[in-house]
Amino acid sequence: MGRTYRKRHRQSKRSVSDKGGGYELSDLAQFCAAHGCQEVKRLRTYNFDGCGRGMQTLSRIQPGDALIRLPQALLVTTSTALKDDIIRSMCQRSTLKPTAVEMLCAFLLYERQKGEKSFWRYYITSLPTSFSTLLCLNPKDAHLLDSQLQTRLDTMQRSVDRTFSETVKIFGELLGDVSYSDYLWAWHVVNTRCIYMKQPKLEEVRTSNEEEDDFALAPFLDLLNHNPSAQSSILFDDEAGFCEIVTHDTYRKYDQVFIRYDNHSNRTLLLEYGFCISEKLDEVVELNMDILTEYVLQGIQAEPFMEKIEDWKLTKGLLCDHIEGLSWNALNAIKIMCDASCGAISETVGRLRVLDSSMKHRLSYIEKLSAAKVSVKRSDNEMFILDMLTVLYKGEVAILQHAKQYL
Repeated sequence: MGRTYRKRHRQSKRSVSDKGGGYELSDLAQFCAAHGCQEVKRLRTYNFDGCGRGMQTLSRIQPGDALIRLPQALLVTTSTALKDDIIRSMCQRSTLKPTAVEMLCAFLLYERQKGEKSFWRYYITSLPTSFSTLLCLNPKDAHLLDSQLQTRLDTMQRSVDRTFSETVKIFGELLGDVSYSDYLWAWHVVNTRCIYMKQPKLEEVRTSNEEEDDFALAPFLDLLNHNPSAQSSILFDDEAGFCEIVTHDTYRKYDQVFIRYDNHSNRTLLLEYGFCISEKLDEVVELNMDILTEYVLQGIQAEPFMEKIEDWKLTKGLLCDHIEGLSWNALNAIKIMCDASCGAISETVGRLRVLDSSMKHRLSYIEKLSAAKVSVKRSDNEMFILDMLTVLYKGEVAILQHAKQYL
C-alpha cells in the first residue's frame, strides 16, 4: 500500500479514542476505505455501554441514506476461498466436497495462520476472539437449560462436530493440527456474521440440506448490531460491483446505527448469535406438550385424547405471544384435554393451568440461574451467557403473565 498509507496508518493509531473500538477496528476501517469502501467517513466504531462495540454516526442520517457501500471484492465467499490455489486443489482432489460453511471456516483458519502475510489480516484481527452462544456454555451449567433449549443445542452441537470432522478430513494437510476450539472460533465467525448473498453453484462445493449456502462475510459491515425495530435493506449492485446497506430509519449524530438480522425469537438469537433482547414485543413463547398434559389432565388417562391431538396436528405450533395470547393450536389442544375431564375442568381453568405451569417452569430456571451466578467464580463470558438466559426466561414469563388477560 506504500509509505504514504503506512504513515497515515500510524498517525491514525495515535488518535483513536478510548471508546473508539481499538486499533484493530481502526485498521479495518482504513483497510476497507483504501479498497473502495464508501460512506465509512459517516460512521465510526464505538464501544457502547451495555452492548459492546457497534457503529456510531458522525452526522445525521436520513431514511434512504446508504450506511456502507462495500465493494463486492471485499466480500468473503466460497468463490473468494477458491481463488487460493491450495484450497481449490484440495477441494478438487477430495472425494468429499466441503459445504460452504466448511470451506469458509477453513479459509478463515488458513488466513489467520498466515498472520501479517494475509491480505485479510486487518479483517481477521478485527474479529471477536470469543463468543457467547450456548455452544460456549460451560457443560457444568447444562442443567440451566430447559429441555427445548437443550434439544436444540444438542442438534447444533452434533452439526458442528460433524463439520469439524469433515473440515479436518478435507483440509487437514493445509491447516495442520487444528484444534476443535480454533475451529469453533471460525464456525462462530461464519454463523454469526454472514449476510445473505446469492452464490453461484460451484462444483467444488457440496450443497447441504441442513445449511444455507448463499452467504458472505462482509468486513466492516458486520459491525452493525441487531435491533428488532431497525429497518434496512441490503442491495447488490452487480454492475457497479458494490454491496450496499440502506437504512430506512433516522439517526442523530452520535447515535448507534442498527440493522435487523431477521425476525428471530430470543431462543434463536441466543443459540445462533449469543444474545437476547429484553422486552421483545414480537417474542413468541413455545409451550411444552408434556406440561400441557401433566397440568391440564392431572391424572386423567391421556392416551386416547393424545391420539386426537396428533390426528389434528396440534402437537406443534403450541405458542403464546404478547398480542393474541395462546395460539389456535394451543387453545384447541387444551379444549380436547378439558373435554377428556367430562366437565371437571373448564377451558378457562385449563388455559390458566397451562399458563401458570409454564410460568412456574421458567421461574424455577431463573432461581437456578440466580444461585449459579454466586456459587462459583465465573469468567465474564460465562456470566454474560447466564445473564442472557435470565433475560430469556424472564421475557417469556412476562408474555405468559400478559396472556392471562385474554382468558
